[in-house]
Amino acid sequence: MSTLRKLTFFVLIIVVILLAWGAAPTYADSVMSENKVPGTIESQARRLTHNLTKAGYEVSRGYFKLYTQSDCPYSYAVLHSCLGNNPAAPYVLPVLLPWPDEWVDPGTTEAFGPTVEGYNASYRLDSHEAIVILGKLPPQADYFGLQTYLLSRPGEWDESSYQYQFVKNYVPALLGTFFTRLPGNAERLQLWSDLSNSINNVVIQNGSSAVWDQLRYFVITPDQTMDSAVRQALGNLNIPASFVFTEQIPSDMTIGLGEEADDFLTVLRYAMPADGGLDGSGSDAWREDLPLVVLRIRDTRPSHISQPYPPVEFESRSSTTPAEITMYPDLVTLAKAVCTRWGQPCDLEGVEFDRRVPSLLNMRVALLLTGPECIKVGMNCLAPTEDTAYFMSARLPLPADRVYALVGALGTQTGNATYVGLGLNSSVNQLGFANIDDDTLAGSADDYDVLNHNRLYIQYFARDCTGLESLTAGSQCYSIGDKLPDCTDPTDMTCAMLVLSVRNYLFPGSQRGPASALMLNPRVIPLQRP
Repeated sequence: MSTLRKLTFFVLIIVVILLAWGAAPTYADSVMSENKVPGTIESQARRLTHNLTKAGYEVSRGYFKLYTQSDCPYSYAVLHSCLGNNPAAPYVLPVLLPWPDEWVDPGTTEAFGPTVEGYNASYRLDSHEAIVILGKLPPQADYFGLQTYLLSRPGEWDESSYQYQFVKNYVPALLGTFFTRLPGNAERLQLWSDLSNSINNVVIQNGSSAVWDQLRYFVITPDQTMDSAVRQALGNLNIPASFVFTEQIPSDMTIGLGEEADDFLTVLRYAMPADGGLDGSGSDAWREDLPLVVLRIRDTRPSHISQPYPPVEFESRSSTTPAEITMYPDLVTLAKAVCTRWGQPCDLEGVEFDRRVPSLLNMRVALLLTGPECIKVGMNCLAPTEDTAYFMSARLPLPADRVYALVGALGTQTGNATYVGLGLNSSVNQLGFANIDDDTLAGSADDYDVLNHNRLYIQYFARDCTGLESLTAGSQCYSIGDKLPDCTDPTDMTCAMLVLSVRNYLFPGSQRGPASALMLNPRVIPLQRP
């Protein structure tokens, strides 16, 4: 046999083997241009596709994209909101190919940035369906989590509800934030409600003994039968059962592919990488070429019997002892000391340290901000997670002569958080344009002779911090500059103002965030520039 014939024969043998293993590409699993997948994951995805298709399941393949600040114009055009994104943690979204019989809502097209034609980030769920994610997890960070949200459904909000009345009476400027419809489909409410306990890095560590840089697998489904089938198929690829994690979509959702069904969105959060996330780092490389595959799998055979999951029960939350709220007198002392240094009265929004009217809303406590409670009254839940305690300020006008001091308890120092992010947001488009991390906040109150100063923080904000060094000594001042346009009329709802948010993620030693009711509300101190 000639050398050329031997080579041709060898190539044919390799092709046959790859086809038998399901490793050769098919129409349903071609690689999207948005993310490049390592060979091991690609091989597993193709073999899984081949085996399930051969067994009678329908399989289609999507891809992943980053959702970053640059996608805000698309979100604002479609949703009239940039969703209060965390700029320190670009989100990772699976983008899916709809089933042939699935209704696609034109009111969410490109809501999260451009996608490959025919693909969408939001999706409906067949009752016999599972979404499966295979991939290599990122390098070590303070947080990684996967969460699915109820994005929208038809309905009306309840204006007699506690939540609606609270917002209307106490923060009326936020009424259009918490109670809103899809601009492109006014029949549907924006709900952004969490459906279950997220699958985060602690859950993955506890379940599989390792998380960072590891191959792990995720199943999102409303059907226990599909979960079992997918797990068996993964097991046939010699993937250990402990490497597979299931997000259960509860039975109180409106499952189906029709126009009246619920619309969902799955989000992966990856925040505060240990390598700093700079260009050329491992975490930057992971985000640039997401080593992830997403498959939609469903069983349309008449013999399939669905087994829905029960309504979700959220895991309990923990708190330090004594609780953080016992530090309230120390926070009062610190705030008064700040005012004394500036030679100004402590006018805390007209309320002298009244704990009943905090400067920053404790979102979970003030608004009962959990998915089921939001869904009951038709409130936009703003994509919460059981992994954090979340605080948000009112709209803060920022003329040239205004300075704000934010004082609070630092969760990483009080033992209530694995990481803390202080977000700067625009009130108009809800764009998160900057983040200040707990490393920066640590020690910022040490210049004051206050009990527990090492567990408190001070952060200043001004249009321009130049010349304030003597008054902000020991603490950082953030210059807003032109990140927000000038606002000459604070009563104008279209006028962009500063909104501050504080996120406290993951109670140490727990799978969930700290007990929100026992956290100390941060406070804003308005100051006059000398």
